[in-house]
Amino acid sequence: MALFAENSHGQGTKVLSGIINNYAKVIQYHRCTKSVDVIGVYGFAPNQKVLMIQMQGAKIDTTNTPAFGNVLDYRNVGNAEILLIDSVKGSTIIFKHAPMRQFDPEFAPVQLVTVPVYDSAEVNIFNMPLTCEPWNGSTGGVLAFEVRLAFDLAGIIDISGKGFNGGRSRYGSGAYKVRDYALPDTLPGGVIPPLDAGEKGQGISVVSRSYILGRGANVNGGGGGNAHNAGGGGGGNGGNGGIGSKDWPDTMDHIGGIGGRALPYQRFVNDSLPRLFLGGGGGAGHDNNNASLSGGAGGGIAYIRANNVIIRDFAIIKNNGADVGGPKPGASNDGYGGGGAGGTIYFDVNRFISFGSNLIIEAKGGKGGSTAAAMHGPGGGGAGGAILFKDTAHQSMSFDLTGGKPGMNTAHMKSYGAEQGQSGIIVPNVRFKESSFGVMSVTASKDTTICEKTLVQLSVSPIGGKGPYTYRWEGMNITNPNSQTTTARPTRDETYRVIVTDSNGCVNYALVSVRVLPAPTLNIPSNIIKACKGDTIILRVNSSQDLTWFATKGLLEFKGQNVRCVVDSTRTYTVYAETQFGCSAIDTIRVEMEEAPTVSGIQRIIEICPEQDSIAIPPSFTFGGVPPYTYAWYTQNDTIARGSIFKQINVKPLTTTVYQLAITSPIGCVFRDSITVIVNPAPITNRLQDTVLCKGDGIMLDASGSDSYEWLPTTGISDPTKPNPIATPQVTTTYIVKGMSSKGCSIFDTVTITVVDPPIKPLLSRRNDTLFVSGNGLQYEWLLNGTVLAKGKDSIIVIDTSGFYAVRSYSQYCSTLSDSLFVSIGNALILLDSLIVNNNETAIMNISVTDTSGIEGAGVTGVELTISWNASVAEIMNSSFNTVIGDSIKSATLLLSMSNAPILARLNVRGLLGNAPFTSVKIEAVKPIGGILKYSTRNGNVIIGDICYEGGIRLWHPDKSFAKASIIVNPHPIVQDADIILQIPEQGPFSLRAYSSTGSEFPIVKGFTLPGVITAMLPYQELSPGMYMLLLETRTERSSIPIIIQ
Repeated sequence: MALFAENSHGQGTKVLSGIINNYAKVIQYHRCTKSVDVIGVYGFAPNQKVLMIQMQGAKIDTTNTPAFGNVLDYRNVGNAEILLIDSVKGSTIIFKHAPMRQFDPEFAPVQLVTVPVYDSAEVNIFNMPLTCEPWNGSTGGVLAFEVRLAFDLAGIIDISGKGFNGGRSRYGSGAYKVRDYALPDTLPGGVIPPLDAGEKGQGISVVSRSYILGRGANVNGGGGGNAHNAGGGGGGNGGNGGIGSKDWPDTMDHIGGIGGRALPYQRFVNDSLPRLFLGGGGGAGHDNNNASLSGGAGGGIAYIRANNVIIRDFAIIKNNGADVGGPKPGASNDGYGGGGAGGTIYFDVNRFISFGSNLIIEAKGGKGGSTAAAMHGPGGGGAGGAILFKDTAHQSMSFDLTGGKPGMNTAHMKSYGAEQGQSGIIVPNVRFKESSFGVMSVTASKDTTICEKTLVQLSVSPIGGKGPYTYRWEGMNITNPNSQTTTARPTRDETYRVIVTDSNGCVNYALVSVRVLPAPTLNIPSNIIKACKGDTIILRVNSSQDLTWFATKGLLEFKGQNVRCVVDSTRTYTVYAETQFGCSAIDTIRVEMEEAPTVSGIQRIIEICPEQDSIAIPPSFTFGGVPPYTYAWYTQNDTIARGSIFKQINVKPLTTTVYQLAITSPIGCVFRDSITVIVNPAPITNRLQDTVLCKGDGIMLDASGSDSYEWLPTTGISDPTKPNPIATPQVTTTYIVKGMSSKGCSIFDTVTITVVDPPIKPLLSRRNDTLFVSGNGLQYEWLLNGTVLAKGKDSIIVIDTSGFYAVRSYSQYCSTLSDSLFVSIGNALILLDSLIVNNNETAIMNISVTDTSGIEGAGVTGVELTISWNASVAEIMNSSFNTVIGDSIKSATLLLSMSNAPILARLNVRGLLGNAPFTSVKIEAVKPIGGILKYSTRNGNVIIGDICYEGGIRLWHPDKSFAKASIIVNPHPIVQDADIILQIPEQGPFSLRAYSSTGSEFPIVKGFTLPGVITAMLPYQELSPGMYMLLLETRTERSSIPIIIQ
């Protein structure tokens, strides 16, 4: 109750001091009647404003862990709302408006605080400070007032220590090292256990006696110090309270009470649901000697509402947490309590005015208790409070929201781990709303009359109460019975009821009456008619009313019970009838146009080739049908497929064929189409013959009879699109040729080309006039200057002509050509002179060479010449003879150098009387040296001149007088036919022959003659130009001379 009166000052200004508020404990909150039941109605009257506020009730973690005191649900604690009293009936107070916030006094303390309202008011230094009742566990701790015009602040407002109480100092056990966060002070059956910890300070949660002790914080209430003699924690509000000191005697374990927690003011503001809290009480220290002091009480709550606040000198508002004090006189050998937290001040002020004065605002934390006993624990400091502004703080304000300092152990001047509380907070832009809602009433839509089968609109509007609301409609054929606005289709007269419940559980209801008039009847045999496209059908309705039809498209008549309709699409037709009372009936007939299932995208002409497998017809399509239906494929002579699900069919006609398709719907709509399959003739091609090919060679492949070609694989094919490409495979390959006609028909053939390796490349070597080949051929073909000389198995050939020699080596299928070898052959005529020498006389016989060509090119440097003669007729000697062999017929070999040409050597000849009148000196062998020589020879003769014949007997004439045969040619050298004059000294047969340089013999004349001169003609035209030897032979003589034919 208010302890001090409100004094007048000046022109009606109220001077405020002491306690101006009355308090009542709320024991029941009637949400639906905007009323509360209270204990104590003194000071409460109609038209008076009150502040309803819930002081405690948060749900917390009560486990014996560091999480003790964590808020699980704030519930309604801190909810505060200014209300206007409508009436007071006994212990029930009825409000003019229903509260907007939620309260649960059945579970936690809720109080009503009167809010005196003044036009003008002041607080001055000359009167007692303005204050409030302290919190007693049910009521108190709150100062609230409203000034409509101006509030002069020139004195002190002080509600320090009016908030949550600190933990009580209670005599406990002598236990040590207790670490629990929650301990009971009473056991089942009322048994008091040893108190091993101090009591927790009060906070926003109602703490059960089952865990009232222990170091865990009671949300913003400080935790109690644990045994042995640890200090209590400071209370919390705008910040965290300081922890209590460590334990006695070694101060090693920090088991002091945990400081009360900071409360989340800003979070609630952000949610547009601001709350107000008392400062938390400090926890008690552990006491086992009755030498401790209890925890300090927290600051209270100040709710200051004013249009203007005028700040004067001496303006101070204090809302500090209580200091614990100490040491206690005498013994102080226990743990001491923590300081209380600063309280909460809310300025619901439109404007602050200062004329140079400052407003000092304090919401400091209380100081922890101090002890003088060595090693015993002081209490933690309380936290600073919370200052809330409707808008923002004014520049003329100064704030002290510091946390309370920890207590000290004055014996050692240490706090032993006890900590200072944190500073408080300032929160701007905090707005508490006031209710304008009354008790919920409901207004429903008006009673109405409708026609049968029509919808009626139903709605309801709640007034007052607290949303959101729930709805429940009751009655016939309601569309959505839980909607605020719904529809219904009653078939008879009906009264609908709606029940509305607000979020407070308050219930009200309303009624809506609906009268139903009969509607005309429409008896439709079928509301859905299926028909084929293009059909004309009858739409029928049985009714006693005149009928009108809509839509008009497709209808041949628009009025009547039977109208004709041309089916051109699926369409819904509406039939309308109306009674004399204006009630109408509408119904519909849906004409569903059905087309035979269609197959679109069909290729109606398909050309195929004989070689193709069966084809699917149609190749592609878009089916437009919906089962059920039936389909059939047929030709002129046969039905080839039926079914109930359309699909392609596979066909392989031998000749051009037309395939008919019919698809029929259940009501007889038919779709027809056809596909013509044209069978084109296949191309004609010749058969290809397999062959064998030498690796690296090519062969022409020859295909014919088609319009285009494709060879596969393309490897080794000169042009895979030609009919006759050149194939040069490197390995045995089977080529496939695809011949195609202009219609795309094709035929295939294959040819296998077996690739074999050619024989190795033959190598040529030469030895004298012979060429040799080495290789692995089965046959060899010799070539001179590219011209074939011979072909066979011979691997040698004798060189007889200059030029480039090569050989081709043949295997069974292949051949390989050797490199060319150039061979040069020299040509020469080697001849010996013929001479006549008398017995025992000597003469020189020349060995000459003539008609030479290519000697140097052939590399011929000389010859080895072997000659033979009759040794009884002549003795022949030369220093170059290598060997001389034989007796009567001797032979000798000598080496001759071509550098001495044309006279290669000279033989010394001595005539002998032997067994013949002459001897031939014959060239038996010629062996070229250094090269190849193509040669001819002419032998020489040695005639013994001093002999004659008489009667067939040879005689010798020592005087050497005898006749000799001779040859004269005129003219010489011979350029045309020439005369040859023969001097023949004896009678008998004779002959004249010419010998070429190659040894060829040309007879000129022969016969029988008497001694004398004979003239013969040299056949110039029959002889080739060159050197020749003329030889005249008689019965006893041989004579020769060289001639040249140009």
